[in-house]
Amino acid sequence: MLLWLAVVVVDRCWFSLDRSVPAWDQGEYLSQALAYWRVLQTPQWLSGEWWTELWQTTTKSAPLTFMATVPFLNLFGLGIGQATLVNSAYSAVLLGSIYGLGRCLFGRAVGLWAAGLCLLLPGLYRIRLDYLLDYPLVAIITLWFCCLTLWWWSRQPRSQWGWAVAVGVTLGLALLTKQPALLFVFSPLVWVGGLLLWQRQGQRLLQLVCALGVSVLIWGPWYRTNWLLILTGSKRATIDSALIEGDPGLNSLGAWTYYWQILPQLVSWPLLLIPLVGLLLYGLLPRLGFNWIAATKPTAQMPNLTLRSWRWLAVFLLGAYLLNSLNINKDSRYITPYLPAVALILACGLVLWGQRVRWATVGLAVLVSLFSLFPLQNALALSICRTLSPAGEHRVYLGPAWPHPEVIKTIVQQAPYLRSTIGVGVSSPGINAFNLGFYGGLNHFQVYARESDANPRTLVQDSRSWDWYVINPDYQGKMRSERVMFQAEIQQNPALNRVKTWSLPDQSHLHLYHRRTPTIEVQPLSQPLDRVQVETIDLPASAPADRPIPITYQFTGPWSALADGIVLLDWQQQSAAKANGEARQLFTWVHDHGIGLGNLMVGSTPPLASARVTEHLTMLLPTGLPAGTYRLQGLYLNRQTGATYPLALPPTTLTLSPQADPTPAPEPDLLSQFRQMIPGFRQGKLEPIFKTIARIHQYDPTQDYLVQLQQAVKWRLTQTSADLELLYTLALAQVLERQSLAIPTLNQITRLDGSNPYPWLYLAVVHLYFWQPGQAQTALEQAAQLNASLPELRTLQGVTAVMQLRLFRAWELLHTPQSS
Repeated sequence: MLLWLAVVVVDRCWFSLDRSVPAWDQGEYLSQALAYWRVLQTPQWLSGEWWTELWQTTTKSAPLTFMATVPFLNLFGLGIGQATLVNSAYSAVLLGSIYGLGRCLFGRAVGLWAAGLCLLLPGLYRIRLDYLLDYPLVAIITLWFCCLTLWWWSRQPRSQWGWAVAVGVTLGLALLTKQPALLFVFSPLVWVGGLLLWQRQGQRLLQLVCALGVSVLIWGPWYRTNWLLILTGSKRATIDSALIEGDPGLNSLGAWTYYWQILPQLVSWPLLLIPLVGLLLYGLLPRLGFNWIAATKPTAQMPNLTLRSWRWLAVFLLGAYLLNSLNINKDSRYITPYLPAVALILACGLVLWGQRVRWATVGLAVLVSLFSLFPLQNALALSICRTLSPAGEHRVYLGPAWPHPEVIKTIVQQAPYLRSTIGVGVSSPGINAFNLGFYGGLNHFQVYARESDANPRTLVQDSRSWDWYVINPDYQGKMRSERVMFQAEIQQNPALNRVKTWSLPDQSHLHLYHRRTPTIEVQPLSQPLDRVQVETIDLPASAPADRPIPITYQFTGPWSALADGIVLLDWQQQSAAKANGEARQLFTWVHDHGIGLGNLMVGSTPPLASARVTEHLTMLLPTGLPAGTYRLQGLYLNRQTGATYPLALPPTTLTLSPQADPTPAPEPDLLSQFRQMIPGFRQGKLEPIFKTIARIHQYDPTQDYLVQLQQAVKWRLTQTSADLELLYTLALAQVLERQSLAIPTLNQITRLDGSNPYPWLYLAVVHLYFWQPGQAQTALEQAAQLNASLPELRTLQGVTAVMQLRLFRAWELLHTPQSS
């Protein structure tokens, strides 16, 4: 308890003084903690949809740490310091677990000293003073290993079953903390399982199986919901990151000695050398006829250094080391869950020394850690600290404040009634999309931030798709040439206006730009209104059908009705020439969208009763429209209640003519861009669709445009249920939102478009995503009958076979070349 109170006091002092901002991972994790806080404010424990939303809140990072942070945010408010309080709870778990583990393996003294060392290891206190997933993983892995040890050491059947349940619970919590937990639990589980099989201990083996089953109940729902994104995200987090960072390849010696080489950085030289010397003398001097331990220490304080304990600890340490070395992406944080076990070894060596050496070593480590965390002006002392602890510095930042809150405040002041998104043109530890997004989340989630991909092919689109941008053109660190081009594009764009500039602590400058004509404008109205009306619609009198067409809508109405409103807009051909006495088909296109594109803040401050909303949008027309005059018709749909009523529109027509001059237009809205992908989706042209979706998802961080699309399409399907274009639109939107409702939609498409193999493939993919391999196989058989040469078919058949545990068939499908 005293150790825990001491570390809490030190940590709180550090955070109270620190004025830094979270870097990339820290900013992302803090934003995800805020997202879970938001979802858990209105829990619906008996609703399956709410649980799905809960598990989908984070799709790549396991959610336990974020969920554990929520009570601290509820009690102490929103902020970095409040969120990091969760690490104090994990410190209590770590100290109790390592003490219990040390006491079980080597005795009470080793457990106590190991707990103290865990507070002084640089590799642990650096991550303890950050909001990362690594420190919670350290605590939970240590707790799991303690429970596994107590179960393995137990001899009473009733006690064994209790510890087996604890092993299952802690294993589930570990895998729900961070996916690499598997690298630390794998070798002890295999070792234990192998011994039980060899010794034919059926009851213990049953206990282990039950423990694994209990763990599945805990980690299963999140992994089942997000398994596909976890796999793709893991590839980016390992292979892609390793290539970018230049980590050594697995065929080099450096890949296997990396963590051994950085051990002094993780432990510090005093805490590494003195205990190791103690262990060396303990093992060597008795062979030379000297027994210095017995002469200086009572037998009662001697650690119980049995071969069984060393072997058990070696199984964990060697397995963790080898499996983490096998991970091509190397980082000192990734190996930290094995440091408490290393602390046990060091504690054994430290206990072998006399009290003076022990306390002198720990006292030196305390001074080095404090000097590494808090400001130190003495150059000699600083040099000594850096020598003794080469990478232990995690000094509190006391310099000028960063301007993130001011950036968010400026945006909210200029657009108080809108949800805004910043296009971020720089990616540095101080300024990046993750930490700007976190500060935007602190402001009632009114401001989001997304990083531009800085892809030369989409540079112009990126510079036209956000209303707000921040750039740091004189940043002195490394910056990709594409990002330099993007920042130059923002500076030179005449449609953007530089609003404000801040000086940064690194002597560079941060510039905030805003679009001169914002996509959405809101004007408060004093008079109360009872329903949504269209005041004006402004567009060119004529335009070519193959070019984007600018259009400005102006709506007035009650604020809640505007915020919840979707307008269903039809452009219908006025007349068609007759052939053989029969009227030809009247061509139409739609421009459905949420009012304000879904960016109107319902809980805005100050509150609004009524308002005027002006939208500066661009229409994209479907191909094949004939020349002629088209008239606009409109309907209002409330997304909350489903109520509809006709909109009284001013007379609005548009003449399509190939001779008309095109009018400059802003970037098309996301719903229009989405509708342009549907013909390709029907034809199975997925690669350009994936690229477009990856890009436009950045422009709407909440993906509300997909909600608008679905609600508009569902209403239209109540009028024309057999419209294939609408059904394909709905199916793609549902698939992107990972909804099981995509299955009945795709089933309906296969009935109407049964000769097309691609909807059968899409149906199989959705069945596989929801772990329904039997239904997927049926859909794939239908697709094979229509076109057996589809390149995706064999891969999907292989995945289906894996899910059905037909492993030999899966190997044959995935590794045998497809015959043409």
